[in-house]
Amino acid sequence: MEDTLFLTLHAREGIQAAQEEILVAAAAGKRNLIILPLPWSFMPPQIASMLIEGGIAGERPVIVYQKLTLPGESTIRTILERLAEWLDEFSDLSIVVLPHPSSMSTSVNERVSSL
Repeated sequence: MEDTLFLTLHAREGIQAAQEEILVAAAAGKRNLIILPLPWSFMPPQIASMLIEGGIAGERPVIVYQKLTLPGESTIRTILERLAEWLDEFSDLSIVVLPHPSSMSTSVNERVSSL
């Protein structure tokens, strides 16, 4: 747990402070980030775009989990630049995981299995 930071865009008056917190944590690269999007208005593609515009490498791996433990559960493993261009709609029950870059020399699947 000390290697993971949970960040939510829920129940905040505006999301600017949360966006800045996400960018600072992603740039530091010391922890895995688990981000809960703001349903329907700031979803995984917008989070990916924000990270890239904030200076985070577009080739950084990212995982999106949807509808965990429910029918239709899914996992998307990709990179930030692909997620930023994603056209399919995401569930309001999405979670974005940005693994810390210390394991960048391994494959995406190896990194995911170590979370």
